Amino acid sequence: MALVLFDLDSFKHYNDTLGHVVGDQILKAFGEVLMEEHRAMNMVARYGGDEFVAVLSEGDEVGAQGYVARLHAGIKANRLLASHGVTASCGIAEFNSGQTVGFEELISAADRRMYENKAAKR
Repeated sequence: MALVLFDLDSFKHYNDTLGHVVGDQILKAFGEVLMEEHRAMNMVARYGGDEFVAVLSEGDEVGAQGYVARLHAGIKANRLLASHGVTASCGIAEFNSGQTVGFEELISAADRRMYENKAAKR
């Protein structure tokens, strides 16, 4: 299983400059892109303010990287997201059955990698 945590880059900027109505439209559009890319055996959800999570039940890190690439392409293809230059940072964590890692540790690992990804963009 792989878990991918997403955070919309500079989301506060959209709310502050375009207003919360447009910010909500951006969140909804990003959610729609997530839904278009997920499979029935996976789960996607809003995790927090502008953070989303995807649980790829039959995935590994390599498969998750392909999923992320498709998601980034979907963001660029979405008229609303592309028009506002929306980007997302992500972190991937993989659960292996031989490990005794709990869900919280998996989220923490993905969160840490997401912030590393975000910092690398700056």
